[in-house]
Amino acid sequence: MQVPSHYEVLGLAHTAPISVIRAAYKALALEYHPDKQKKSSPASKNSLKSRFLQIQEAHEVLTNSIKRAAYDMELSKPNSDFYEFMDDTPSKSSASSKTSTMSGAWASSPISSTTTATPTPGHKSSHHRTNTIYPTPQATRDLLRAKADKILSGIHAERARREAEELETPLPELKDIVRIWKALAEENKHDTVSQAHCVVKIHEYEGKVAKKEQEHTIWLKGMAIPRNMKDKMDNNDKHAARAEENMKTVRKGAQWPSFNTPTRFALRAEEKRKAEEQCSLAKKARAEARQEKNAKNEAMKLTDFEAKRQFSKADKEELQKNATEIAKNDADRIRIACKKAVPQIPKVTHPVISTDDAPSHTDFS
Repeated sequence: MQVPSHYEVLGLAHTAPISVIRAAYKALALEYHPDKQKKSSPASKNSLKSRFLQIQEAHEVLTNSIKRAAYDMELSKPNSDFYEFMDDTPSKSSASSKTSTMSGAWASSPISSTTTATPTPGHKSSHHRTNTIYPTPQATRDLLRAKADKILSGIHAERARREAEELETPLPELKDIVRIWKALAEENKHDTVSQAHCVVKIHEYEGKVAKKEQEHTIWLKGMAIPRNMKDKMDNNDKHAARAEENMKTVRKGAQWPSFNTPTRFALRAEEKRKAEEQCSLAKKARAEARQEKNAKNEAMKLTDFEAKRQFSKADKEELQKNATEIAKNDADRIRIACKKAVPQIPKVTHPVISTDDAPSHTDFS
């Protein structure tokens, strides 16, 4: 029977991102977890348990980029050994092997068992159900690792064969191949597997282009050197290599005599170097001391300025307070002085003159 793929187990498309895969796994795990099926029948428990193992295995493979790439590559080959292994399962098992199937539910190879339910009075026909026990995650993991190793060795062999064939490919053609693969990577940017394959090819051919350009540069430098100079340089290189080989041989055997007595020129040079080092260290120390002193002076200036500002503020407040008090005292003194300076006019009472006592008017006419 055809085994469902990991994408079909999770109910997702092949281009589903990791976040969607994790969300689907969480939802299915909550539904099919064995702890949620405590009240189910033994057959139903085994079926749900195998289903949960499928979900767990699919999540483990599809959330790992390397395993997922290998799995997708296997899915793209319908006639591969992977499908032959997964499809090589017996369709039915005898009644005598049902007990062993239940006890060996976690066997490394998939086993299919058929269960027929007894029809109830309300149903017209029986219900046919197939319970399949799939490989354990460890067995499937080993299988995927073997397949991935096989694919990787095939890729290495194919690359070695292609490098041997493209050894004499000219540089312009290699650059054209790089441009073609870049265009293909841009066209397949929505297909992660194809884009990754294109990126690998781009990296491979860019390395070949760099190697060809380096060889061409070396060839141009060699062409710029005259033949007699080239022979001379080759001889010098041979002598240098021979001298290096002799030095290695001597180092392995006897020790060279050490000439530790320095010359006068070397002594003067050493003294000059030490004097320059001491001078530079002294300059550095002076600069650090000067910087520290300047920092302290700046801090002291800021402290003095703050103290002066506080003193000036307090002095102004005191002067303002004194001026207010003086003005108040002056106003009180003026008010008291003005009160004292006003004369006290005594009240004069005039006697009331009656009409009888009033003098009569004299008529002078």
